[in-house]
Amino acid sequence: MPAEGARPACPFCGAAASRVVPVIHHMICAYVGPEYDFEREEKGYRCPKCRRPLRDEAQDWEAVGASAQCSRCHAEFLVKDALDHCV
Repeated sequence: MPAEGARPACPFCGAAASRVVPVIHHMICAYVGPEYDFEREEKGYRCPKCRRPLRDEAQDWEAVGASAQCSRCHAEFLVKDALDHCV
């Protein structure tokens, strides 16, 4: 696992990722996407697919991994170390 604060390397060009964000699964409509796909609201998120509010992490949504975007080629990719516990 990378050191705390270390940025994952892009699997396409090798550059460091410019940002790493959680991947969210909306349990009601099954939409899965990076956190920035969801609108931020005062008490949670709003789903981009069904437009329902996501208020309670235990009932409405869950974080299922992490996504990163490359600082050089702008490719998006899953961060493997964030998924290692999901077996």
